[in-house]
Amino acid sequence: MRGDGKFQKAVLIGIVAASGLRCGSAEQNASPSSAQAGAAVAGAGSAGLGSGGAVFTTGGASGSATGGRAPVGGSSTNEWMPDFPLGEPGWKQSREPFCDLNRGRLQAAEVWADSRGVFTLMNQSCIPVGADLPSCPLATLAAEGVSLNFNDGTGWRVLMDAETSAAFDLNGFDRGPLLVGQPACSAALVDVGSKTTRCTLPATDDPFEHRSFVVSESLAYLVDQAGLHEYRAGVWSLLTEALPEAINALWANEQVVYLAGEYQLYSWEQNGAELSAVPNAPAARYTAVWGFASDDVWFGNSAGQLTHYDGQSFSRGPIPKGIEYPGITALWGHSGELFFSMMKRFGRVTRAGEHETVLNAEVRDFWGTSPTDLFLAVGDSAFDDTACGGGFLLYFDGSEFHRF
Repeated sequence: MRGDGKFQKAVLIGIVAASGLRCGSAEQNASPSSAQAGAAVAGAGSAGLGSGGAVFTTGGASGSATGGRAPVGGSSTNEWMPDFPLGEPGWKQSREPFCDLNRGRLQAAEVWADSRGVFTLMNQSCIPVGADLPSCPLATLAAEGVSLNFNDGTGWRVLMDAETSAAFDLNGFDRGPLLVGQPACSAALVDVGSKTTRCTLPATDDPFEHRSFVVSESLAYLVDQAGLHEYRAGVWSLLTEALPEAINALWANEQVVYLAGEYQLYSWEQNGAELSAVPNAPAARYTAVWGFASDDVWFGNSAGQLTHYDGQSFSRGPIPKGIEYPGITALWGHSGELFFSMMKRFGRVTRAGEHETVLNAEVRDFWGTSPTDLFLAVGDSAFDDTACGGGFLLYFDGSEFHRF
C-alpha cells in the first residue's frame, strides 16, 4: 500500500461479510531530498478465495460500466459537480466517467496502475434507512457489493463483481496478476486475462492487520497477524513472527523492508534476516512510507509531518497547521517526485519536506505510473445513494485534474 494507502482500518471495519468473492517496481530516481538529505505471481493455491472457495462473478464485456442494478434512491445519474476545477474529461481515449456497478455507502476505494492501464477496487456497503437502523432494508442490501474494474485508455469495464463480500489492499505485479486481500485470504492473486483468482496465503484472525508491497514481478512483502511474509519466485515464506506492534504501512526493495508502526520504525534487511527497530527514529504514529532507495526513504505520520531517512539519520519537516484531518494516509513517488494524500488533501512534497497542496477533496487512494500520470479515487458521500455511487476517478496530468 503501500502507505496507509491502498487501506484505512477505520473505514473498512464495516465491510466484512459472510460470503467470499465470486468469479465471473522498477528502480526510482532520487527523491526531492536525496541531493540535499536533511533538507527538511502466481503462486500455488486453490481456485477460490477464502475457505468457501467462492470467487468473483464475471463482469460485463468491454465498454463502460453503467451500473447493473436498480438505483437505491436519489438521482439516477451522477452529475458530479465538485468545488474544485476540472479539465476536459477523459484519459487517453476514455471519455465516459467511471460508474460503479454497485451502490451504497462507499467503504473503501483502491486504485493501482501499471503499463496495461488503471485498476480500481470499490467496496460499497448497504445504507441503513430510517426505521431500519441499524440494519439495512432489502433494497440497499441488494445494491451493495465489491467490484474490480479496469481501464486501458479506451473505457471502463467491470472485470469482476461480488454482491456481498469484502476485498481490500489492491496491489499488483507489472503486467502480471493483481494482489488483493480478503478476510479469509491475505494474498489472493487475480489473473486479469482469465478473470480467475486463487488464494495463495490464508488469512489469520483479524483481516484488517494487513499490508502489502510489490517490489518486482517475482518479489513482494506482506504483513498480517501471522507476521512478515516474503513472496519470492512463486512461494510465500514467513520471515518473522510476533511483530512488536501494529504495522500501518511498508515499503521494500531488493535489499531492505521498512515498516511504519504505531510507535516505531522497523527494518528487515536481507543480509541480517531479522526485524529490528531503526535507531534514533523520531517518536510518532507512522501511517505511510515510500522510498526511492534504501538510503532515501520518506515516512508520514498521523500529525501530517513528513520525515526523511538517509540511511544514517532522520530529518523532519514541519507539522502543518490549521488543516482538518492532517494525517498522511499515503505516499507515492516516481522519478524523484513524491506525492502525498491526507483524508481531504492531495499534493506534492517540496524539497524542504513541506506540503504543496494541489487538491482539496476526500482522497481515498492514489497511484501512478509517472509524475504526469497519476490516478486518484475520490469519495463524495452526497452521491452514495445515486445510480453510480459516491466513488469517482480522477486523472492528474501533473498540472490539471480530469474526471475519467
